[in-house]
Amino acid sequence: MLNYDSSYWIDMGPRLALAMLAGAVIGINRDMHHKSIGLRTLGLVSMASCLLVLVVQQYAVQHGSNGADPASRVTQGIVSGIGFLGAAQDHAGAEIGRASCRERV
Repeated sequence: MLNYDSSYWIDMGPRLALAMLAGAVIGINRDMHHKSIGLRTLGLVSMASCLLVLVVQQYAVQHGSNGADPASRVTQGIVSGIGFLGAAQDHAGAEIGRASCRERV
């Protein structure tokens, strides 16, 4: 069983807050340029990604492994997932662009 005592959360709280802040800063920039994915989405995605990596790393350490290998696998999965989200967003934008061109003709 995982042991998440108060000292763990005191150590991880600032990391989660910093991850959310970094995502929010990028999201604010995207909102200012009227892009579709903005402040809330990037803030939550970055915080959830940070939480997932921290939990996997803690799990690996408590079960006798160094935290680097499982954390790198989770990071690879997160990057792949974000890549798929970006590709879907580009595809949706291309479809919207094609539809608006057809309406003008």
